[in-house]
Amino acid sequence: MAELQKALRQVVLHKVDAEKGEGIELAARYRVQGYPTFELVDAGGASIARWMGYERAETIGHIERALADPIPIAERRARFESTPTSRDAAALAAFHKERGEFVQAVADLRAAQRLVDDPRLDYRYTLFETLALGTRAGVMPVAELQAAADAVLSFSGHTAEQTVKVARTMLALGRYQGTPELAARYLGDAVRETAGRSDGPIGAARRELLVEHALVVERDSTRAVQLKKASMRDGWMRHAESLNHFAWWCFENRLNLEEAESFARKGVELADAGREKANLLDTLAEICSAQGRNQEAVRHIELAMKESPEWVYLPRQLERFRKELGGEQTQQ
Repeated sequence: MAELQKALRQVVLHKVDAEKGEGIELAARYRVQGYPTFELVDAGGASIARWMGYERAETIGHIERALADPIPIAERRARFESTPTSRDAAALAAFHKERGEFVQAVADLRAAQRLVDDPRLDYRYTLFETLALGTRAGVMPVAELQAAADAVLSFSGHTAEQTVKVARTMLALGRYQGTPELAARYLGDAVRETAGRSDGPIGAARRELLVEHALVVERDSTRAVQLKKASMRDGWMRHAESLNHFAWWCFENRLNLEEAESFARKGVELADAGREKANLLDTLAEICSAQGRNQEAVRHIELAMKESPEWVYLPRQLERFRKELGGEQTQQ
């Protein structure tokens, strides 16, 4: 905390509610897209740097890097065009990435990688992360993301953590696009590179990846369910949150639905009243709907709405299940 306070003493921290008063205009002016967003500006309001999130070490790093060369983005761009450097390109890329300007950020990162003159610097993984955001936003092609993933994994200096993150990212994107096989090769790489690692974050990641490998690469749903159960914490069947996690995983993958339903029902019984119980009821509703029982799904969502009336997501769920139920009755 002392280091963060020291870093913050170097700037004037002005907190703004972006949804009230002058904050609305400021949010529009600086193109704020999520919270919390930190925009470092000069006395005239010109942007110097930008980042999101409260993570302490990252915040300190952002402030220190920006203040080491505190020039507005427009001036940095002009300087880069005149005398290109890897550090200026990377700083420009970071700014545009945080603004959701992924095409420009990718172009700057590619320039940063070409201009690297310090062996301690490498932007391959940062480029991959930015391309992933751009691909998810629909402004970058999947082929370029795959090429970036390959570049990360072929680089001799890449880490096991990066291999795991590449696999997870490709899997998430593949599922979002309905093509989970997109991640097959990257899951294989991650499983091989984490072999023998059972402790810590990498060990936990490996257990999760083995589940996904069984599903996507081996196409063995029975093994995947077994591995998923083995990856859960001790005593997970006695905890509503864990039961919900497992049941939802089954629903997402459309497998083992009968057992998933029984676990979701048990979770409803164990859950605390309010949002936790509503969450379990929503999971139960989805599982019932996936099995063609939308009348039950409607009933579960109605109960969920009583548990958590402020949850705006639930009325939309109720409308969806009622429409699906109406479709079933029309067909009959």
